[in-house]
Amino acid sequence: MTVGALNLPNRIFMSSLTRLRAPGNVANNIMAEHYRLRASAGLIISEGIPIMPVAVGYPHVPGIRSDSQVAGWRGVTNAVHEAGGRIFAQLWHVGRVSNPALAGTELPVAPSSMAAAGHIPFTRPKKS
Repeated sequence: MTVGALNLPNRIFMSSLTRLRAPGNVANNIMAEHYRLRASAGLIISEGIPIMPVAVGYPHVPGIRSDSQVAGWRGVTNAVHEAGGRIFAQLWHVGRVSNPALAGTELPVAPSSMAAAGHIPFTRPKKS
């Protein structure tokens, strides 16, 4: 199967499943093995990868903004590629529901001043 310039071995896609398995927010060997075991899918979409500290909504989510985080994801992608798989990164920013406790002192960033609906189990500002 061909999608654009990408040749895929089959039509099976693995969708993003954010698993919260990265202590220190760095992809690790457990994650590399998880994705390697699924490399027979035509394409793997990674779990959500926060692009900046204020983009994080949950603990133990592997980012991709520091050298150690990039190296962690390199280990994951190498494991997938060595098993014959293909993987795309799902870049992620949780917006209004980001957790200030996980982002240092930064407040959530969102496209409007509307409060998030429903129960949010963290302290969050309603407006900036």
